[in-house]
Amino acid sequence: MYCLSVLLSVRLYVSLPESNKRYVTLCQIVHSHGGQRGSQTGQYNGPVHVAVDDNEAVFVADYVNGRVTLLSPTLNYVREVVSPDKLNGLPSQLCFGAHKHHLYIADNEVSSGKTIAGRVVVFRVQ
Repeated sequence: MYCLSVLLSVRLYVSLPESNKRYVTLCQIVHSHGGQRGSQTGQYNGPVHVAVDDNEAVFVADYVNGRVTLLSPTLNYVREVVSPDKLNGLPSQLCFGAHKHHLYIADNEVSSGKTIAGRVVVFRVQ
């Protein structure tokens, strides 16, 4: 089962070496999306990375399915923005460039469980 969460219920420790102080922040889940493993709409098979745009929309790299999906700020499914046929391999990392609305994707070609080639692909997101 795969699920995405905006904030996880964890303790975040921040240490400032120059002051020798530590701060603890408690977080809780605000929104969540996902569930059963699969390749249908709203399902994931290895969500490995997310990127957020300037409107707080969330892009999800679904590694095994070889696609990138778009979720609303409240994590409702919007659409598939990059389909498997647009990539040579599997998307592993995302970065959103807000200025030009570009989505940068690390696209890795895998064979027998090993990365054999890789590239960075840039998509303009409307």
